Amino acid sequence: MNYGLYISASGASSSMALMDARANNLANVNTAAFKPDVLMLRARDAVRVEDNLPFANSVKMLERLGAGVMPMPTAVDLSQGPIQHTDNPLDIALEGKGFMLVRDPRVAPGPTDDGTRLTRDGRLAIRSDGVLVTAAGRFPILGEGGTEITLSSTEPFQVFPDGRVIQGDFVAGRIALTGIQDPSALRKTGDGLYTLTAESGGLAAQATDPEARIVQGAYEGSAVDPVRSILAVTTASSAAQGNLRMISLFNDIMGQAVGTLGRIS
Repeated sequence: MNYGLYISASGASSSMALMDARANNLANVNTAAFKPDVLMLRARDAVRVEDNLPFANSVKMLERLGAGVMPMPTAVDLSQGPIQHTDNPLDIALEGKGFMLVRDPRVAPGPTDDGTRLTRDGRLAIRSDGVLVTAAGRFPILGEGGTEITLSSTEPFQVFPDGRVIQGDFVAGRIALTGIQDPSALRKTGDGLYTLTAESGGLAAQATDPEARIVQGAYEGSAVDPVRSILAVTTASSAAQGNLRMISLFNDIMGQAVGTLGRIS
């Protein structure tokens, strides 16, 4: 294969992956508590080096060029989103680092996954049985010890900065807040939820972030900067188009070479 064609193809493919990630961020500019995906590219070594093939033929001149670029695993940018005040008591915003815990009833509890998920989307609702749930997916909000929080839908309640939920003279529970060793390695599962990965670390060994606090009557907005996202999509698109033009150029050159060298005079 033409080496330049190979490098341009890797550049075009990687640039289109960047476009997809950045366009998805832009599409969620108004999604509550949305955290943008971060996709980085890295230089790819020559195939003999990248794939650990020490006995393969070495072409040192080409190996110095590398083998183009390739995407790295997607990370999550956990920057704080703007606090949107609504004065709705069922809206809560989490300021600072950390997550609330919810239970996903769609997941059958097992030895490796008990259905616990993390979220920062504080738009809540009270289910018909009184359980406090997320408004988006109706996932129960978990209190300390993994218990559900039950409220009366007819009486006012208050959520304190430390997560305590009080209705009248009754302490209904305390919203569990947790920190993660590497939150950027969490995996999104939809509905504003995140799940743990091997890279992010588990919940059991994590301490609650002492700086995190809850604000009632508000929710966290999207952390996406629309101007930067538009610029990022445009930049990735230009890079993809440039690589595609190079592929077309290499194709024309090879066609001319075949037509010229293969001509019978």
